[in-house]
Amino acid sequence: MRDRFGALLSISACLLLLAVLVWPYAVKSTYAINTYYRHGVLNPLLAGVLALAILVTFLAVRENYVSAELGAGIVLVLGVSAFLASLVWTLTARVDVFRAPGWALPAQRYILVGVAALIVFGAGWNVLTSDIVSVRSPRSPR
Repeated sequence: MRDRFGALLSISACLLLLAVLVWPYAVKSTYAINTYYRHGVLNPLLAGVLALAILVTFLAVRENYVSAELGAGIVLVLGVSAFLASLVWTLTARVDVFRAPGWALPAQRYILVGVAALIVFGAGWNVLTSDIVSVRSPRSPR
């Protein structure tokens, strides 16, 4: 179970990231949300596309199209990219595009960054447990 924790965390976080991106469309108009997402250096939907690519990578590893080590590296790179895309959007998007009642929609950008950070954490855990990077100290020569 310890070896699969990182993969399970990343998969769950990818699904949650997609839900966080799609949720505003249920409470506001499509035009308003597209305008909100468009006001930033990067569109946060890029993070959603990268989350989908991460899910496809996990499926490719599961079906033995890609080795576990290569898949772990790909997921780590895509996870960091999704995190940076959501962080750049969070820091550069305008908050006054539309007024939203309550706390959930204004806090959505910070929730998105937190969920993207979970993807990176899970991907890093996956890399550490797949023996790509050794965290053990080397044996001293005798």
